[in-house]
Amino acid sequence: MHEQEILNMLTLSRISYFNSAEITALWRKAGSATAIMDNRRNICDLMPDCNKRTAEALADTAEAEARAESEIEFAARNGISILCMGSEDYSQRLKECADAPLVLFYKGTARLNRMRVINIVGTRHCTAYGQDCIHSFVKDLSAMCPDVLIVSGLAYGVDICAHREALANGLDTVAVLAHGLDYLYPPRHRDTADKMLTQGGLLTEFFSNTNADKLNFLRRNRIVAGMSDATVLIESAAHGGGLVTARIANGYSRDVFAFPGRTGDMYSEGCNNLIRDNKAGLISGAADFINAMGWQTDARLEQARRQRHRAHALPELTADEQAVADALQAAGLPMFAAMPFFSGYTTGNLLNVLYICVFVTAGGYACYFMGMEATSAMQGSLVFFFKPVLAPILAMLILGEEIPWNMWAGIGLMPRGLRGLHDPHLGNAPVRAPLHHATASCTASIDPAGAPLLRPPPVSGPDKTGHKKKGRCDSRPFFS
Repeated sequence: MHEQEILNMLTLSRISYFNSAEITALWRKAGSATAIMDNRRNICDLMPDCNKRTAEALADTAEAEARAESEIEFAARNGISILCMGSEDYSQRLKECADAPLVLFYKGTARLNRMRVINIVGTRHCTAYGQDCIHSFVKDLSAMCPDVLIVSGLAYGVDICAHREALANGLDTVAVLAHGLDYLYPPRHRDTADKMLTQGGLLTEFFSNTNADKLNFLRRNRIVAGMSDATVLIESAAHGGGLVTARIANGYSRDVFAFPGRTGDMYSEGCNNLIRDNKAGLISGAADFINAMGWQTDARLEQARRQRHRAHALPELTADEQAVADALQAAGLPMFAAMPFFSGYTTGNLLNVLYICVFVTAGGYACYFMGMEATSAMQGSLVFFFKPVLAPILAMLILGEEIPWNMWAGIGLMPRGLRGLHDPHLGNAPVRAPLHHATASCTASIDPAGAPLLRPPPVSGPDKTGHKKKGRCDSRPFFS
């Protein structure tokens, strides 16, 4: 949407403060705000039933245009998005409503056009019962429908509890405000609002420098109801803002649900009356709500996802162990990530276990010991010297990994250690002899060339009778 159209939309929003439904209908008929502004002096020709007050306001829009220009500058300085009706980011659910505002001001990260959007409203005097209802409802809802967006008004009582429970359970939550985005009411909810900027957002139709008047709270209720699939009323007295939102939602043909309360409780009277009059469905938890909305598919998909997760990761894995399994999976090594250490023994990973244990581990060591018998101990030890060098190089060539500078430095120092093996002070090259020559006799501790034997020298030890016997090798382990 080009800048002139945005400016014209803001101008129309400014002059239609008290009659948004009429200016919205005019916009729908004209097709654009620019078309309205171009024909503002003869607007009655375009819309014969146009309100006289609206026609007079359109005749002189200089003040409204100046206010719109300053609002654009304010939004640009503060990272506020201007959502105009007709744009993709504007709430498409709200666009269906006859009295939807032409422009919304939004700051946040959540998408307003999520597949599932609900609002949770109620009294400002939320009781312990209401808090328990919100806690269990949002917690269960997040488990069964994790992509749902929760909308409320950031007011005291039910509103702030709904926002905080959504944040605690990893759900995005949006607050619809009754004032501009230049300040916050109530101010004590600032910390929650700051968190919502990265896990939800703040939304309003009001320009900056607009006070949170009582009328504005009633006006914002239509946005709360219109942008949601359903309204959930937690607690309400016989009269209150939550009931206004429920009534508006019914007028929009949106679903309304209410938690019942004990007969005689002041803040359950409104919910009980809605249920009695068939204006709200009775629910006792998230499962009832999901069934009534027909969202069982979301719940089944989430359950299937959790089952798949449990099939590939044991519940007793620590955070570090799970991180290792995830890293192996991300690195393209699902065979190693599917080891029983991470996933448990299954028929699917049995072949992986046999391959890693038999072919990789046993086969590798078999080849190493065969090489030790076919060559000298010094030449065999070169394998261990070259392992730290070959491993990162092969990882770079085959897996595309990057070698850090400190590892390159270590590789460069390896030849110095290898040259030390041929130091004349260490003697000449060792005598190459079969392994059985070294073990045939254990009566000497040093071979003719001066090299230590592979076995310990003979020691005296007691026999089975307790008497010492000479000339036998001590078979006890080196570490006891």
